[in-house]
Amino acid sequence: MAATARQRLLGLCLNDVGPVVEFHGLERIAEYAGIHPAVATIEEVMDRLPARSPGFVDVPDFRWAEEAVRHFVETPDGLNNPYDPAIGEALRAALTKPLADAWPLFDACAGLPLALIRAENSDILSQATATEMRRRRPDMLFAEVAKRGHAPFLDEPAAISLVHEWLTELEDYRPPAE
Repeated sequence: MAATARQRLLGLCLNDVGPVVEFHGLERIAEYAGIHPAVATIEEVMDRLPARSPGFVDVPDFRWAEEAVRHFVETPDGLNNPYDPAIGEALRAALTKPLADAWPLFDACAGLPLALIRAENSDILSQATATEMRRRRPDMLFAEVAKRGHAPFLDEPAAISLVHEWLTELEDYRPPAE
């Protein structure tokens, strides 16, 4: 949007994603995105989420239960995804082609208040990509969430603190006149 509809943005806060997305992480997500779970209850999903979520360490059971309820809906026909299954189809189709160079899109964010939350154990946003993002935007707010994979829940103290700092920055930001 910064490249094509900048006037619609006041700023951007990225949750464990950047201009380079690690292919193996996308492949992992493509294995389940938009596919109805092969289990019948929220409790079964809750039990399986830790195995499907590499990099998440020391997450209590109640937190996995919250995630299960957020990402699945019980229906008379079993569990369902509460989002468009075409998202998964589009992801799997995209993985058959080379990934586009998204650095120009990141660079189009120049001047906008920008924040990046990175999961310490992310298989989507590498440390190298986050480092390059920070080099290109030294003013970008940054936090790394310990003991999390893609994507942090955003209830972790580091994530909450960064989002609050970014929102404060947005309060003071005045976009340039067109």
